Amino acid sequence: VHPQSQVVADRLVTETRRRPNPAKTEITIVRAGMGYGRSMANPLAGTAVEAPGGLLLGLGRPDQRVPYIHAHDLASGLLGLLDAPVRPGALSAFDAFMPSATKSDLVRAHGYFTGRPRRAVWVPGIMMVPLARLAELALSRSRPGNALGYKVARYYDLELDRLPVSRFWEAAAISERIGLVAAVREALPLHRERPPPVPACGPRAH
Repeated sequence: VHPQSQVVADRLVTETRRRPNPAKTEITIVRAGMGYGRSMANPLAGTAVEAPGGLLLGLGRPDQRVPYIHAHDLASGLLGLLDAPVRPGALSAFDAFMPSATKSDLVRAHGYFTGRPRRAVWVPGIMMVPLARLAELALSRSRPGNALGYKVARYYDLELDRLPVSRFWEAAAISERIGLVAAVREALPLHRERPPPVPACGPRAH
């Protein structure tokens, strides 16, 4: 569904630009990461898969930045873009992700807050992507269009360091309010009288 929605959005932008007097229309594209929020079904989605024997199968590299953004920060950013001065005819595109934090930070925080720290085995893409494509074929009858191979390949190919992520935060005139550790703690359906102390996830997680 996600790849198809991207195609539809691209077509809409193209059609809008072809209309008469396109200079009067301002178009802003926001390519947001996975929205983090309260009681997520799987806070590790796109980063790791829980396996038997106390293992986590990591998707990507441990030093790879996570393609996530907290729902509150994304909403604040969108409102900030709407408040910016109108620029008729302008076409802007922003990549909206957390400005920092890595996949190893996410795995560490998840293990801490669930009380189930696990050893992560980071599987190379040359092994995982073909397996995902085989699984996609096997599931094609029960789940047509699951695009599993495409999704897993994206986990390995997406390099946030190559994207000008800071442009979104600067244009929206906001800064990240909910970092990775707080986002993971909120996403897990835990019920504790007192929130546990923040684990040391490195200088890039806050």
